[in-house]
This record gives sequence, C-alpha cells and structure tokens, in this order.
Amino acid sequence: MGFTDSRILEKLGSQNRTLPRNKISAELKKLGHQRFMSWRGADFFGDYKPLDVSMKLMTCRTLRWPVLVEIEKSAKSKKEALVRENELRSFCDRFGLNDRLVREEPPTLLYEARFPQK
Repeated sequence: MGFTDSRILEKLGSQNRTLPRNKISAELKKLGHQRFMSWRGADFFGDYKPLDVSMKLMTCRTLRWPVLVEIEKSAKSKKEALVRENELRSFCDRFGLNDRLVREEPPTLLYEARFPQK
C-alpha cells in the first residue's frame, strides 16, 4: 500500500505522485518537510472483501481513544466518493456504529493530544 496519484505529494513539490508506503517519509524529507510529531503505536491494514471495505486497526496510547478501527472505501472522483460515503453510512447503520464514530483523522487526534488548546 502507499499513495497513488497523490495531489498532496504534487503540491509539496514531488515529481513522483505514486509511492509505496515505505518511501513516503524519505520523499517528504527530500522535499524539506521534517517530521514534527511521530506515531507511537501499531497499524494493521487489510481489505475485507465480503463487505468491500478497507480496514485499519490502530493503537496509540497518546490518543483520546487508544484503539481505533478505520473503515474506508476508495473513490476516483467526487461523484464516486459521495456514493462510497453513503455506503459507509449504511455500513455504520447496519452494524450499530453511529454512536462510536470518530470523525477526526488519526493525525488530527495526535496533533490535538500533543498540542492541546489552552
């Protein structure tokens, strides 16, 4: 896994918009973007074909919620993204997950934990 056709990498000045996961940090460093916080925990990735979702299990004691499961679907266009979002909403309804949703991305949660607003 990694980034495929990443607009973010392009905006940051990379000539390579497609990189495997293990090359992303080196590319960002090459572009002059140093790490300002790091993730201390575990990530496990996988696809669950019967429900057509990608899943990621994350653990990080620093976060407000130290164990997170991210459930994702990919899209190639904004129109397709809206369809996938509705599929994920149905998924959450079907499995009773609506009261357990965390809308912030893990890096945002990490930032909030490391740099709390006073």
